Amino acid sequence: MEQFKVIVPILLLLFFAGLWILISKIISVMSGWTKLAERYYSEQTFAGRYYRFQSAKLNKVYFRNSLEMGMNEMGLYLIPLIFFRLFHKPLFIPWAEIETETLKTYWIKIYRLRFRSCPNITLDVYKKSFERMGEYNYSGRT
Repeated sequence: MEQFKVIVPILLLLFFAGLWILISKIISVMSGWTKLAERYYSEQTFAGRYYRFQSAKLNKVYFRNSLEMGMNEMGLYLIPLIFFRLFHKPLFIPWAEIETETLKTYWIKIYRLRFRSCPNITLDVYKKSFERMGEYNYSGRT
């Protein structure tokens, strides 16, 4: 009986760790992050201003307050917060690769970003994040 008290917590921990890994992989694939990483993966340390706890929607997957979004004169940097980085490599997308459109909603203004090398993937950002991008002479704005 004493062994059972030790084994059950270990099995539960392993179960939840495995579940976390599986869910992280599914989110990476469903959101399009995996595809974007094939083209825009960046090994370099980002140099520029970045903002933590940002929200955006990548394809159909919402990243609510779980993104770090960086911007500089060269482009847009994206990476999830540390707890969500498994299977989510850091991305650096040059401004020249980004096209935008404004989405009309009832209450808030949303901007949809499309990536020239991955046209089937969209990133929806809120007005405040989009305005921060404009501070860096982002020329793809519409």
